[in-house]
Amino acid sequence: MRDANFVDKREGQNRPSSSGAGRTRGPILAPGTLVGGKFRIENRIARGGQASVYLARQEPLERAVALKILSPPSMEATEAEREEFEQRFLLEARTLAGLDHPNIVTIYDYGETDDGRYYLAMEYIQGGRFLDLLKSGHLAAGRAVNLTLHVAQALRYAHKRGVVHRDVKNSNVLVRTLDNGEEQAKVVDFGLVKLSKTDSNITQTGMILGSPHFMAPEQAVGQGVDHRADIYATGVLLYCGLTGQYPFDGPHATAIITAHVTRDVPLFASSAPNVRVPEGLEIIVRRCLEKKPSRRYPSMDALISDLLPYHSGISSEGISGEFNTLTAMPAIVKKRDVTTIVAGVIVGGVIAVLMAMVLATAYMGFSMDKPSEVDLSGDGSIPAPAEIDIAPATEVTEPSRAETPEPVRARPVAQPVKSPPPSTPSPKADPIPEPVEAQPMDATPTIAPEAEVQPPAIEPPEADWADEDLEAGGGDWQ
Repeated sequence: MRDANFVDKREGQNRPSSSGAGRTRGPILAPGTLVGGKFRIENRIARGGQASVYLARQEPLERAVALKILSPPSMEATEAEREEFEQRFLLEARTLAGLDHPNIVTIYDYGETDDGRYYLAMEYIQGGRFLDLLKSGHLAAGRAVNLTLHVAQALRYAHKRGVVHRDVKNSNVLVRTLDNGEEQAKVVDFGLVKLSKTDSNITQTGMILGSPHFMAPEQAVGQGVDHRADIYATGVLLYCGLTGQYPFDGPHATAIITAHVTRDVPLFASSAPNVRVPEGLEIIVRRCLEKKPSRRYPSMDALISDLLPYHSGISSEGISGEFNTLTAMPAIVKKRDVTTIVAGVIVGGVIAVLMAMVLATAYMGFSMDKPSEVDLSGDGSIPAPAEIDIAPATEVTEPSRAETPEPVRARPVAQPVKSPPPSTPSPKADPIPEPVEAQPMDATPTIAPEAEVQPPAIEPPEADWADEDLEAGGGDWQ
């Protein structure tokens, strides 16, 4: 199995690009060449359609780096095209230099060579590629899931910072072995292929945006892509790891791309009939490889969540810190100090005192509302109350002193209401009228004016009901 975009190292050769004449790779840098005034070339370790990668040593730090030298624009490129190439490279280099994640190759520096080519100095990973692991066949399910999880975490980190890789493939995933024996995947070449002037030209090897084997359908037809194109490519990566085969293959790039757009994803049983894959993994892969982006996983978070049950318990050193944050942590309960306790007691006491005051005030108000006996005789003695049968719901309205009293409606009583005359009449009170007989049940009693009530012999001077002091006079208006 071979990646269509990658060419193995062949020292001493400078073959022309398959993209056509006019494309300049630049000369192969000899060992000992100093690039950027601080990177000493040791040897070339790989080359592709648009760049060559050298093992170099950074001086004076004596640090091993992977120095990627980008191929310049073609000789036919205009000055405006060259300036655009430069601006896009600088933008991408600054963006990638800001990505700091354990599963992303770190970029140390970038710049321009003496002959006008651009370079990137990156972390050197001593190990093979995901592509190299598949040369002997498919991987164990747990191992394939572990490495795919590393890639998914790296892409999740980049997506949340607005960076879409758009060229995820098995030759862009480096794998190294840690001191504890665990494997760690590192993703390289974030977005660098976007620097090509002819990104949408899918007919020229090395000039297309992405590898044909990993290209999402919308990417293949020249439509706009987003993070879901990376999800599709991650699904292809996992398909390769589990089966040892590409989901779509063919004699040339056009046939492969056409298959991504038109053909259904082959079942694991047809691609690798002798391989046993845990139940559920194939469903995850097929969702990643949906033709329509809206039917794929909406984010790398969702994909990671579904892959976690299948990983083989890799150590925390082989995964990123973001991965560990998925594990729920117990809530931290803050200890209460003495000051907080005392303040709580004081506040509670104040609240209790206020509640007691409110209850006492309510009790006093209730006591004041109870009716009291009235001394009507004026001599301090309280006469026996008259026998009056008044219904509980009867409301008696006393007339105002300033207005003529309105008729009073009273419920019928068993006997006429009679009040004993006071022993000593009040000096300011008028004579008390004769008692009024109670009306029947259905009748509305009406108190007649002065003409119907015979006054006593002593005639009050120009008195009317406005001057009546009903409370002091002890009349029967109760």
